Amino acid sequence: MQPTFAPPRPADGPLNILSLQSHVTYGHVGNAAAVFPLQRLGFEVWPLHTCLLSNHTGYSPINGAATRGEVFAPEVISSVVQALEERNLLGHLSGVLSGWLGKGSLGEALAHAVEKARHAAQGHPVLYLCDPVLGDEGSDGVGRLYTSPEIAEILTHRLLPLADVITPNRFELSLLSNQTVTDQASALGAARSLLRRPGHDGPSLVIVTSMPLPYAPDSISCLAITHEGAWQVVTPRLAFSTPLSGTGDCLAAMVIGFLLKGDPAPQALAHAVSALYAILLRTLTVDPGPSGSPELALIAAQGQIEQPDHLFEVSTIG
Repeated sequence: MQPTFAPPRPADGPLNILSLQSHVTYGHVGNAAAVFPLQRLGFEVWPLHTCLLSNHTGYSPINGAATRGEVFAPEVISSVVQALEERNLLGHLSGVLSGWLGKGSLGEALAHAVEKARHAAQGHPVLYLCDPVLGDEGSDGVGRLYTSPEIAEILTHRLLPLADVITPNRFELSLLSNQTVTDQASALGAARSLLRRPGHDGPSLVIVTSMPLPYAPDSISCLAITHEGAWQVVTPRLAFSTPLSGTGDCLAAMVIGFLLKGDPAPQALAHAVSALYAILLRTLTVDPGPSGSPELALIAAQGQIEQPDHLFEVSTIG
């Protein structure tokens, strides 16, 4: 049986998603990578930024800084959520999406937002997808945190118990499960250790991104794991001259989008991965823009978001 995560659709009008993550003025990471794809899929998106930065932090420093701007205090996030609550808007949410936090104290504000939305919903489900942004593996294959350890703590003990869906990469899955993840078998074991159990909280679906395939080094896979089964989508591995940011943010947004549109978990993964692959292909061919560094070609490839030209096959793996 393939589980679905879609709430009852209102009689008319789009579903509403609160997207709580970073924002940049230039480029496409965080909400700047998530909001537009969800809008193209037909959702009303309520962006709530954890920060406002000039660009993502992967750029070379200028005058000693890779980016400029501000990570907001948790009181800012709480104040916005309170205003939404006072206007009786939170009860109209069908989904909450979260990503990069910037500081651990923002995690508690996010947790309260999810709890308030579910309370206001008065029984109708509010799907919460948590993208546990902690770090990644470098070109040398070594995993590195690019957030503070306190964020790992708040994710593990506060946000993951609230989440219905999580989307870690291999490095993040290892951190969250406290298990070594080296291959598909260990990824499945680590993911299943995080799934909701009777009498306990936790996600019902784990999406593992960017899993290498030792038998196919020119390919890469994404996994979907539930209690009912596990599935895989494999695509060619695309090479960029410099690391490309925002791919995980974009994928997580499309996963929650396709789930809320009614796709079962494996099909939601296939649709999201296929759309992201089409965006990446277009990114390879377009001008990198005034910064000289590639950014996701979301606008140029927008027609691929809802109906990608090529839908990669999803296969059962366990």
